[in-house]
Amino acid sequence: MSLDTVVVECTDYSGMELLRHYGRVLVDSEIKPEISEALNAITYGLIQAVSEGKKCLLVLDQAHELSEDALRKLVLLANLKVDGSPLLQIFMVGQPALRQTLLQPEYEALHQRLVATCNLDRFTAEETREYIIHNLTACGWQGTPEICPNVFSIIHQTSMGMPRWINLIGSRLLLQGMINEKEKIGLPDTCEVLRELLNEDLLPETVRRANLKDAKLKVA
Repeated sequence: MSLDTVVVECTDYSGMELLRHYGRVLVDSEIKPEISEALNAITYGLIQAVSEGKKCLLVLDQAHELSEDALRKLVLLANLKVDGSPLLQIFMVGQPALRQTLLQPEYEALHQRLVATCNLDRFTAEETREYIIHNLTACGWQGTPEICPNVFSIIHQTSMGMPRWINLIGSRLLLQGMINEKEKIGLPDTCEVLRELLNEDLLPETVRRANLKDAKLKVA
């Protein structure tokens, strides 16, 4: 049995928008802004997938940003069943605030449907390096530009091992390397990028004050 996965970035989605978006993906057609039509389309699409031997997974990234209305609509999706078996599995990825939100009384119906929860720790220095290498390799990187070992260390230090900040710093560093046609990215390049991000207020306060002090980076 294959797995049919849909990933949704949850920023600014209302409950209706979430249902319509998922319905459009399933049935490949526009959905009217009505709950009944959206649920009918989703149910049809899910049953069709099951009949084809598929299991359906809805991945909600940045789920901590879901609105109250969207969280309540998830209960409707979780309730969709055929012959007593759920038609859809929902996987929510978010910051710690998501867990606290789901513990509130108004979301008890959704919390009761949780099968498992997991808290991911921040990356260690080695995990940060492996994460960066994995992402680069997935994009076709074959060692050019060369990345000096101390670059991984300072990215880990300044990001505190948090993927969001690792991605931000890494993306900006690669952009700078591309613009300047760099064949090798070293510590000076990384420090320059970090100073730019600091001056643009794109790094969180905890990074600005606590971690970059040791990196000896001065905000212009």
